[in-house]
Amino acid sequence: MPARITVRPARASARLSSRQLTFRLSGLLGAASVPLAAAAIAASGAGGTGGTVVGAPLQVSSAPTARLRPASFSSADTVHARLGGTGAADQAVRQQGDKQRAAAAASTTQAASARIAAARSDAARASRNRARAALQQAEQGYTRPTSGPLTQGYGSHPGIDLAPPYGTPVVAAHAGVVTFAGWQGGYGLHVEVTQADGYLTTYSHLSATYAGVGQLVQAGTPVGAVGTTGYSTGPHLHFEVMLPGRIHTDPAAWLIAHGAAV
Repeated sequence: MPARITVRPARASARLSSRQLTFRLSGLLGAASVPLAAAAIAASGAGGTGGTVVGAPLQVSSAPTARLRPASFSSADTVHARLGGTGAADQAVRQQGDKQRAAAAASTTQAASARIAAARSDAARASRNRARAALQQAEQGYTRPTSGPLTQGYGSHPGIDLAPPYGTPVVAAHAGVVTFAGWQGGYGLHVEVTQADGYLTTYSHLSATYAGVGQLVQAGTPVGAVGTTGYSTGPHLHFEVMLPGRIHTDPAAWLIAHGAAV
């Protein structure tokens, strides 16, 4: 019986050749270490077959490898340029920002001032409205300004004289606002009250004044006391009534027309 022949494929070697190992080490270590790697491979494979590496320990050079150095710039301007701007440009940006902030602050201040002015205007308008309403409410009657006999009538002078005792209270004949209180030449101590309809009543030769300018008075509110100040021959009240435009009219007729006794 003939002998059987079995052909088996050759197994690939698991070892690297010295040339292959040298090539790989040169890639890791750099060209400067190739001679050292070759010598180590040769020394370790001297006792083997076919120039293959048997597995002897390999000593690798400890020489330092080359380090990367940062690129150097030619000048500070180049640095600023590569960073995206120059010192002058940065300063311009800061100045622009300062201007914008200043403009915003000025706008805020202006708006606040406008709000304050509007609030003051509203408050003043409300105050005038309240005063007008109070005055209208108070305009409900007329009264004789003081007691005592009528000693001189209208015509011989621009008013009437009433002569009660010295110090007798003098009151407003009708509602209005005090527009004068003080010394007035020959009238002595003198008070003027302006009414809502534009009429003006005056009280002269007083010994004292009880009302101040701007005060709202009603019919019967004390404005002073009978005296003899100014051009006067004795204690009495000189009372005048004027139409709008300071045109005199007879105070006695005016009182009677509004239901007040004289």
